[in-house]
Amino acid sequence: MGGEWVRDGMSKDRSRGEGGTYEPEVSDEDLLDVFRESEKPVLTAKQVAGEVSIGRKAVLERLRGLEERGVVERMEVGARAVVWWTVGDGE
Repeated sequence: MGGEWVRDGMSKDRSRGEGGTYEPEVSDEDLLDVFRESEKPVLTAKQVAGEVSIGRKAVLERLRGLEERGVVERMEVGARAVVWWTVGDGE
């Protein structure tokens, strides 16, 4: 993904989208690829974060957005554990 990484996990050379906001360095497609390439049928946000260059909280936020679009689903499996999986072909 190139660029120099700084403390907040963002590179100094990030590009901005049409509205002037920063474009994500890890695309939704990158997140979905983690699911596609996994041998496990479900993953936690922490497991996804371990495969991309953004943190668990950012992954969780992005997974929630994908859930709203019907691309992934989630299920609580314990007091604090949530697992995620892609729906259909993952868009």
